[in-house]
Amino acid sequence: MFILALLASAGVCCIFGREGAETDLLALVGARGTLVAALSEKSSSQIRILSPDEEMTERIRKWCPWADAPLDPTNVLELVRTHGRGLLSAKHRAQLLAGETNKIARSAMRREYSGVGLFPKADDPYYFLNDFVMDLRVFEPKLPEGASLVTADVRGHEDRLPGLHFLLRKYASPVLSGAPFHTMLATRSTKFEIGVLGWISLCAVFFIGLRLFRSFRFVLPTSLALGAGFLVGSAAVLLLPGRPHVLTFLFGTTLIGLGVDYCYHAQSEESAGDRRAFLRNLTGALVTTCLAFSPLVFSSVAVLRQMAVFTIAGLAAIYCWVVLFRGSAGAGAISRTDAGNGVAPWLKAILFLLSAAGLVRLEFGNDPASFYRMDPRMAKDEAKIAEVLGVSDSRLALVDLEKWQRENAALKAKMGVEPTGEFLSAADLPRELTLSFEGTDYLVVPASIASGWGQTPADFRIIDTKGELIRLFEGLAQDTNLLLVVSFVVLLVVLVALFRSRSLSYVLPIAAAVMATAGVLGWLGMRISFFHLICFFILVGVGIDYVIFHRAGGSSRVVRASFLTSFVGFGALALTTFPISRGMGVTLASGLFFSYVFSLGGRGQTPGNPSANWVDQPQRGAGKIRMWAIFLTYRIFGKSFTKFVAFSSFSAFIRGRSPSAPLSRSSPALWGQTPRKAFLSG
Repeated sequence: MFILALLASAGVCCIFGREGAETDLLALVGARGTLVAALSEKSSSQIRILSPDEEMTERIRKWCPWADAPLDPTNVLELVRTHGRGLLSAKHRAQLLAGETNKIARSAMRREYSGVGLFPKADDPYYFLNDFVMDLRVFEPKLPEGASLVTADVRGHEDRLPGLHFLLRKYASPVLSGAPFHTMLATRSTKFEIGVLGWISLCAVFFIGLRLFRSFRFVLPTSLALGAGFLVGSAAVLLLPGRPHVLTFLFGTTLIGLGVDYCYHAQSEESAGDRRAFLRNLTGALVTTCLAFSPLVFSSVAVLRQMAVFTIAGLAAIYCWVVLFRGSAGAGAISRTDAGNGVAPWLKAILFLLSAAGLVRLEFGNDPASFYRMDPRMAKDEAKIAEVLGVSDSRLALVDLEKWQRENAALKAKMGVEPTGEFLSAADLPRELTLSFEGTDYLVVPASIASGWGQTPADFRIIDTKGELIRLFEGLAQDTNLLLVVSFVVLLVVLVALFRSRSLSYVLPIAAAVMATAGVLGWLGMRISFFHLICFFILVGVGIDYVIFHRAGGSSRVVRASFLTSFVGFGALALTTFPISRGMGVTLASGLFFSYVFSLGGRGQTPGNPSANWVDQPQRGAGKIRMWAIFLTYRIFGKSFTKFVAFSSFSAFIRGRSPSAPLSRSSPALWGQTPRKAFLSG
């Protein structure tokens, strides 16, 4: 049945995984379909190139044939004349709204004597169109002499962007701006770093496993178990509504740390012959970890639900694989105990106090600018382009073109002149100045330009894209923080139910590790964001495994090897230059270290044998169950049936203890005794 489930998961991945994963940051925070998302998607494909001279401009347009055509002043005047039905300058609109029609008429009469006008008198009797064109000068960039600004939309041409960037940087000296350039540079750098660190981590994992098992026979069963976990987890996520986000699968690296724990313990403790204790510890680790992630299933954020489902389904698959196929594969027995392997309580206390003291410096922040470190040269170019365009902040002004023009046409009618021409549409304007959203065309300009244009706040809708994203991430972080508290409470209840008076020894190491990790982030001056909070779920899930296997008598060498494997894999992220991955790496490396150290017993203790008293052994409870079963059998079925069951159990016990020695007279340990003595000795 488990193999059929794996085959079904493979089929689900092949059928539903064709569309790929979602990579948009706005889809992560649930902003897809909003006006802020539309503005971000618009800017994510636009580039600007400031050319120093005409010759370079022609070369850039040759390299970038999909660039927007330069504006021709003659074409602009013709467009305004034929589509000027609802166009008004800021000054004329304010005067018409105030009812100052006489002032407009007297001004037009005085201007007739000067003979200055861009349009014929019949087309523009009150100079409405003339003044509107004069207002457009605010949109003109303040370019150096001889320079020109080339704009382009790279949507559909992303594959040609690296070549364009190479040509521009090597054969020209233009100023570059735009999100596509930043995305390309960040992706290139991240791929290289992750590739190098990935190989280093892989080599470290093989080295740690080789040191633990003295052979490479652990590789195949571990790889198969992890593969089964990723397959089932991916299939479970693909069955959820909507496309899975790529961060879900990045978060799925949690399965490596947890899955390696399960596989290493399976390959050591089963070989040591204590399968029952191993299954008890492994089941406890699975249940507590899944319960730690379970609150995320009820999150209002799709990506958090995907992470929870992926981790729970993947871990369940790894657990089934380990239990069914017995991950030993001849890896060899490993000592279950390491006497003296521990840390003195006073050292733990000092380490905790020094680390947790950083909590006083801890800050929270979800500024999207902190999620990405800009290339130094690109940062200078962006500042130069912003200066040329007159942009001072991230706010944008949006005006509903149709509504605005209809209001203007109604205002023009107050002058007793029937407006002529057509309404202006978004298709008539450059793409960088317009936005179409839910069937409405908007004129999009920086808020600083709109204020200089003289428009009143009632005419425009001001959108602060950066502020909106910050609010979205802060709301997401608050929900995640609440779920983290719920997760810890659920875990506390489960540990109390399972371990009763000993539950405090399971809870304190996890709580101390979380607090110490947050303190380290405070000492380092790193603001806790949504991505850091995700890491704390990983720490709770991995940390409880360390505590369970240490407290329940697991091999300290195996737990140490599992810790080093996870520490190297996650800690390598701290060496990357991408702020998100670096922050997650620092959080996970610190958290895993504290989780492991605080889960250790005191110096000189033997984790595998905390107590030798009979009353504390698990066989005590099992013996009670057997006695009650025998008593009930006697009460219900009688004496003869009870004797039959007892003799059958005794025979099965003997066969299990000595498979090569069947019940025969050649077994002196059995024959030569009365049946009663044989039963009692058994």
